[in-house]
Amino acid sequence: IRRPPRSTLFPYTTLFRSDGIDLENYSEELKNSDPSTPEVLRDTILAMNIFNSVFVDCTASKDVAALYQSLLEHNVSIIAANKIAASSEYENYEKLKKTAIQRGVVFRFETNVGAGLPIIGTINDLRNSGDKILKIEAVLSGTLNFIFNAISSVVPFSETVRLAKEKGYSEPDPRIDLSGMDVIRKLVILSREAGYRVEQEDVEKNLFVPNKYFKGSLDNFWKKLPELDADFEAKRKALDVEHKRWRFVATLDGGKTSVGLQAVGPEHPFYNLEGSNNIVLLTTELGRDDNAVQDQVVKLDAETSSVTRLLDFGSLFADYKASATHAGTDDSDELPVNLRAVAPAVRYNRRYGFLRFAVRR
Repeated sequence: IRRPPRSTLFPYTTLFRSDGIDLENYSEELKNSDPSTPEVLRDTILAMNIFNSVFVDCTASKDVAALYQSLLEHNVSIIAANKIAASSEYENYEKLKKTAIQRGVVFRFETNVGAGLPIIGTINDLRNSGDKILKIEAVLSGTLNFIFNAISSVVPFSETVRLAKEKGYSEPDPRIDLSGMDVIRKLVILSREAGYRVEQEDVEKNLFVPNKYFKGSLDNFWKKLPELDADFEAKRKALDVEHKRWRFVATLDGGKTSVGLQAVGPEHPFYNLEGSNNIVLLTTELGRDDNAVQDQVVKLDAETSSVTRLLDFGSLFADYKASATHAGTDDSDELPVNLRAVAPAVRYNRRYGFLRFAVRR
């Protein structure tokens, strides 16, 4: 699919080949193809009737996301980088998931949160192992984390926003990032996958840029933005004295969701989060021992070239318990042989009941 200028969604030009696309000449063929519509795209895919077909959506288009239900109903699997469907009304999200199960196909959207890192898969594995997600705390915006890492006595707030745009971290209109909407969508998706019925409207928004800056033209926004510098610098100096840093945090706690700017100290897992990195902290019920609650920390380098690969927590924990029970050593601190293979990347602590791991690839 070839998309026209950013301001429009359709018509696209599309290229269909049931016998495969020639990668040597695809660009020229795509340019010469006829304009398309969502309906033409859907109908042509279904008419091709390819066995075990997969539709991959790398757009941010509502029109394309609206095709998912029909495609799933016709046994076409969906792989989506597009966040619109998974963060839409809960009934639509639930219907898509149920349809995929009923039709024996998949509806996957792992890259909606954390880029290519399997955080959604990890949440699913935890729940499938019998665990319950009690709390989620996360820094999910590489753009905002870059901004609050870059701000300093010599680099004012307005300049950090410009730098984020110049380096390609932010949207062409940075107000989209500053509004927190992208983080809200991601939090809604994680909360739903964790088993909570959450809508975007349910998320409490504690934003750091006044509403008036989101109104009017983009040019007007850039002209007014330096007005915020003095206030941000005063607050930054106060934070510096307390040895704290800003993080824009998304939280699910007890079924309630919120996003907002928080000040964190050196003892907090988010304190040393560098550049435009992401991090997610999951608190779960599994491994509760003497009223202690498991605390699984997963660091995500989603916006960088380094990839953190998460081990299957549910499988590891189940494997440990099964091995220990079979050996009659359920209270042992020893790892079973198949877990020792990945030590010291994996640590099991019997007393506090948690596994903590992040394996660098």
